[in-house]
Amino acid sequence: MGATVTYHFNLQSTQGWNTTYTYLLSTTMMLNYANTPDTNQKTNSVIWEVKNPDGKNTGKDAILSMNLTNPTTPFSDKEDISLNFTLDTSTVSSISFTDAVVVKKIALRNYDILPDFVTGLDIIPADGVRLFIDNGLLSWTDLYEKTIQPIEQQTIPLIENSSFNQTLDLSFSWDPRSTINCSTPYNITHMDNEPVIQANFNDPNVRLQICQMPARAFFGLMNAGATATIASTDVNFDVVLQGINYTIILKLPTNISLNGYNVYTWNKTIPITGTFLSRLQPTPPYTEEHIDTRIEIELLKMDLNIPSFFTGKTELTASTKMKEDDRLYVIHRSGELFIPPKINITYLNSDAFRLCTEEHVFSENQIISFISQKTEMFQQRLSAIFNGLHVKGIIDKKTFSNSLVWDGDISAMNNIVPVVISNYANEVYAVGFHASLWPAELTITPQRFTFQGVENQTVTYRIIFPRGITVNASDSNEKILVTGKTNDGRDYVELSFDAESATQSTVLTCILNESPVYIIGLFLPCILVFILLVVLVVIIYLIRKKRGGLRKGKRKLFEPEDNEPSEYNGQDYYVPPSPPSKKKKK
Repeated sequence: MGATVTYHFNLQSTQGWNTTYTYLLSTTMMLNYANTPDTNQKTNSVIWEVKNPDGKNTGKDAILSMNLTNPTTPFSDKEDISLNFTLDTSTVSSISFTDAVVVKKIALRNYDILPDFVTGLDIIPADGVRLFIDNGLLSWTDLYEKTIQPIEQQTIPLIENSSFNQTLDLSFSWDPRSTINCSTPYNITHMDNEPVIQANFNDPNVRLQICQMPARAFFGLMNAGATATIASTDVNFDVVLQGINYTIILKLPTNISLNGYNVYTWNKTIPITGTFLSRLQPTPPYTEEHIDTRIEIELLKMDLNIPSFFTGKTELTASTKMKEDDRLYVIHRSGELFIPPKINITYLNSDAFRLCTEEHVFSENQIISFISQKTEMFQQRLSAIFNGLHVKGIIDKKTFSNSLVWDGDISAMNNIVPVVISNYANEVYAVGFHASLWPAELTITPQRFTFQGVENQTVTYRIIFPRGITVNASDSNEKILVTGKTNDGRDYVELSFDAESATQSTVLTCILNESPVYIIGLFLPCILVFILLVVLVVIIYLIRKKRGGLRKGKRKLFEPEDNEPSEYNGQDYYVPPSPPSKKKKK
């Protein structure tokens, strides 16, 4: 390691003798100093002669100083300590941060551990640290308190208060590969820096942001087809340290690389820069939207519109349940759903939408705005179908929330399960009809619905009619109509538009045929009211008849009799009639 070792000897000679002391140095050692002129560099020897002819010579103090001819540790006058900051994103659900203090050489100025005969050793390598610890000159606690801890106390606050902006919960440990427990802690014939001593401070769960979004969302978008070209300001780990070298290591998830590296390193002189790519991107890449829209119009029931009879019309009021489900498999990136411009992605699949919602890349207001657009389009479509009917759409929040549930695996970003935005409305509209008593029949005016294709969407329209009504349907463009019955026996008509039919529209004409039972049910309230009126008249008639309310001759029915005594006329109070006279029995 380059130390100089100085020995002091007391050389003596027996009385009457001249004694010569010869020290032969090892071929690996070099004489540095000896207090005798009798040295031989060829033989690498040192000679002292002690003469004591009269016994008065008490001896000679010999000084021998030597060092290694070729030290295996290069000379250094300063410490070699650096920092490795590792951001491990290989498990994106739990991103860890490790601050590793890497010790190659330490200065002994803070350690009073060397014996007096050892000099010239101000800096020792990692092997020397392990040697000293193994021989009791130093301890791991001493190394931590005097070398490691001061560096951490200076570094950690800078990291926490940087753009990283979080409090670290660090646990400390020595890297076992660098302690005396490693396979070869030191070799006294070759003392060097290998392996380096490493002190680790680890936080198993930190928040890393790339391009102003959580790293999990960023990497998920890469797997969903995005690319991103970044600079040092796009990563929220921008630490500037003075007086100490450091390296930042970014361990990326499997199949994601930055400039072709799965493990990317940078430092204060070489900043992070490059393009992120994923080998898991969709194949082939998305080039258009994939949205399936299903619109279901359910005529729940039809009732007589009694007030319409007084205006000269004959109408039914149809209670209608309207529902539209937009199944979003792949959508075009829109202005409502903001993604930082550094991220290059045109189409979002359903898993990417879920991820951005879950990681709050999309704010709550952005999502509300996006859904509100779908609600407005639903209202416009249904209003056009029903010829200007005012439709008030309501978002089905539960359906939307349920469709956001997923396995959370960002390594398998796909569009297999869609995100569903469902809107519904309950409205009433008028249906005309014609009725005749003879022949007894009721004819509902043919219903016409205007259906329109939607750009880049497949749209399916279904109309379900009440039980008891059969339908004959036709459309103006001779599209394929699907008819059938629901599980509860109601007729339905269905037709579809593909994604290329945005400019097409068709008018669906439905001729409704009512069953006798349905007609009876339709007029049943009127029949019941009529029966009740008849019963009421009969009851009144019987009551009046029982009380003598029916008069003979030309007087009106139910007119009260004028048989009260005249002496009670004009009284303000009721006076009962006089009791009849009783004849005494003989």
